[in-house]
Amino acid sequence: MNLSYNKLTKFPDKCENLNILKELYISGNKIENIENICKLKGLEVLYLNNNNIIVLPYNISNLKKLRCLDLSENKILYLTEEITKCKELKQLYLTNNSIKNMETICKIKNLEILYLDNNQITIVPNSIGLIKCKKLIELRLSNNRIETFCNNMSNKDFTKFISTLKLNILYT
Repeated sequence: MNLSYNKLTKFPDKCENLNILKELYISGNKIENIENICKLKGLEVLYLNNNNIIVLPYNISNLKKLRCLDLSENKILYLTEEITKCKELKQLYLTNNSIKNMETICKIKNLEILYLDNNQITIVPNSIGLIKCKKLIELRLSNNRIETFCNNMSNKDFTKFISTLKLNILYT
């Protein structure tokens, strides 16, 4: 279903029982709250970029089949632990938000692609590497405020991590 670039301030109540819905594109609206979207338990792909979302609801964990989530161009400050319960999540796009901390994101174990360009990240923790995000193959961190990058990771582990990763950290 594609409801992108309308003037929606919320997901229509009539649609919240569409559990057979696998893909939802609702970009370019004025949505702030996505609790009713998180009732769509069959969702695998969810594009919510360019809205007014500040925080993800507790029930994001209902989206057990979610593989791709685009929350770029919102006003998100942080992600709650509930996102880590989306066990199938492989692609997470968070470009152009106000995220400062990556710790929760690093706990999403099946993540393969992570875009965090244009946020306010200062520290890239060791856990982004071999410890937790073992499947990560693409990481974008350009235009952040990075001061520390995998500071305590051994040279061997760092080399292994970097060699398996398509990494973009330009203009940090």
